Amino acid sequence: MRYRDPVKIVDEIENLINKYGVKEIQIEDDNFTLKRHHAAAVCEEILKRKIKIHWSLPNGVRIDKLDPELLKLMKKAGCYCLALGIESANQRILDMVKKRLDKNLVRKVVKWVKESGIDAVGFFMIGLPTETKEEIKNTINFACSLDLERASFHKATPLPGTELYDTWLKKYSKN
Repeated sequence: MRYRDPVKIVDEIENLINKYGVKEIQIEDDNFTLKRHHAAAVCEEILKRKIKIHWSLPNGVRIDKLDPELLKLMKKAGCYCLALGIESANQRILDMVKKRLDKNLVRKVVKWVKESGIDAVGFFMIGLPTETKEEIKNTINFACSLDLERASFHKATPLPGTELYDTWLKKYSKN
């Protein structure tokens, strides 16, 4: 993965504002917060130039890469909404999909997001291989217990070439 220079990213944002009158952008980057220093540099460049722009992260960012200070900086730079890839309320499922999360961290980060003044959206997956009806109910109840603007539930789709697909084949293929 290659990261673009934060100055060039903000140059493009500024161009959109000045040339086209854009007032809001959506950054469609699943990994925007993966490298904290890069996300912070983009925010700091927006602030340095005194750019007034509303922006969001609708694709779902990594929960384990957020902290209160980064969230406050993002809010100050114009971020108003971000989606969180939560996936499941069940540790067995989270471990199976190598999510490196637990419910306590999810609750803590959702709280930080809300405290920063940014709206939180939760992404959840249901129908993962071996997932039970009870685990699906746990995920739905967990989503309802979080302070989210909305929860978005998606059917797990095992794509060929992925580990999830291989797991699905082992579980459901008829030999």
